[in-house]
Amino acid sequence: MHVSSRGIIEAVVGVIGALSALVGWASVASVVGTSGGNWTFPALWFSLAALCFLLVAVLYREKAARIAFASAFLLSSFPFAPSIVHAVFIAFAAWLFLAGMRRIREDMSLRLRFAFRKSMGVGMFSFSLAVSLLVASEYYGYIRGSAWQDLVPRFSLGEGGGDVVLRIAGTVYPELGKIRDEGTTVDAFLAGVRDQESPSEPQSVIPTGDAAPADQPQSFEAALSLAAGRAEIGALVGRSVSGDEKMSDVLSEALRHKTIAFLSGKKAEQNLPASVLPFVLSLLLFVTVLSVASLLQWFWIAAAAGMIRLFIRSGTITVDRIAVEQETLR
Repeated sequence: MHVSSRGIIEAVVGVIGALSALVGWASVASVVGTSGGNWTFPALWFSLAALCFLLVAVLYREKAARIAFASAFLLSSFPFAPSIVHAVFIAFAAWLFLAGMRRIREDMSLRLRFAFRKSMGVGMFSFSLAVSLLVASEYYGYIRGSAWQDLVPRFSLGEGGGDVVLRIAGTVYPELGKIRDEGTTVDAFLAGVRDQESPSEPQSVIPTGDAAPADQPQSFEAALSLAAGRAEIGALVGRSVSGDEKMSDVLSEALRHKTIAFLSGKKAEQNLPASVLPFVLSLLLFVTVLSVASLLQWFWIAAAAGMIRLFIRSGTITVDRIAVEQETLR
């Protein structure tokens, strides 16, 4: 039986995708065992899996083959988190997987000329959301029986979620959204607060270096005001703060610092249910993974589109032109 070169590529892509997913779930299981685990290897393996997901969506013409790939990809996570809840998440993730592939193929069919990057971008979020949900579910299955004292230090996993918190808060308080979008520094933020408190005074120039002119008392006042402001912000964060740091990063760190301080207290341990902290930690991990995947997806799309173009140029895949009928109003 003759097997075409395209069929060989489809089989290789499917096998690599399933294996990379299996290793990815295993690497997640090894990382969640420690509070300071290295997430580099899971990110690399799931990047390879994302590349295969995009190639499968473009190359696999049969729906049954796409279902088989999604099943092999997602079901391999179950041995690392064997529970009914995780099984429900797998079912939902499978729906997301197939919906993302369907959107990619529908976008391709609606275009007169292929634009692989745009078509892949339509369904990429479904992959990121599905993987983020299963990673968070696997993490929850591991930590749900841990002691309170062991869970509090794991809030370091939520460092990447501060940006998302500020983005949501910016919809209610536009000032916070402006700080995040413009990359306002600590000194710029403090200077703006000072100007709002005394709008009638002209904005003074902040001296730099060791020397400051004696005939500029306002400059000394501004420098002292900035130093006091940095000290107050540093007290919230728990460390000294420099003026060139981004205010959004400092606010994110202050939020996490205060959360850890609250959860480390005796009142929190006595009053909050034991199941609350594992759920919050899993939610923070979900937000973090989804944020990172949203940034990496453009590299995944570029790599997958480049590989498709390479297959076309090498003659492994051919592009045919057919006549189509289109409805129009007269």
